[in-house]
Amino acid sequence: MRLPDPVRQLIEQSVAESKAQLVDVIFRGHYRKPVIEVFIDTPGAVTTDLCAEVSRRISGALEGKDLISADYRLEVSSPGLDRPLKYLWQFPKHCGRPFHITLALPDKGGVLTGTLTAVEDDILVVKSADGAESRVRFADIREARIVLPW
Repeated sequence: MRLPDPVRQLIEQSVAESKAQLVDVIFRGHYRKPVIEVFIDTPGAVTTDLCAEVSRRISGALEGKDLISADYRLEVSSPGLDRPLKYLWQFPKHCGRPFHITLALPDKGGVLTGTLTAVEDDILVVKSADGAESRVRFADIREARIVLPW
């Protein structure tokens, strides 16, 4: 299913009004009872209070408009640690965490694994287990995921 553009615009506006950033929207399920999953992030922590506020704003914005089925289910949450980071502004709060980075340029090594030690402008500084430091432009990253301890 495709999320109607007016619904996406209302979601984007509601998230921005809550001082959060929209990371992703997934529209799934049956057309009679669709599910809208909204993933938000901030430079700090995403709290349950913030998720509830965003949910109330989105529901209020959609209320009374015949844009989707009245029986939709809305889920608002942080992207979680297991999802790839999509935006440069998401990285600084994860300094000190281990990352698995797939580069968009295979001639640069293809994959980089190590601890994110700094973000300088659009450069990520990653220290590998052997102590070597790599500097990677954000634009050269295809996917970056936090390595979870389990």
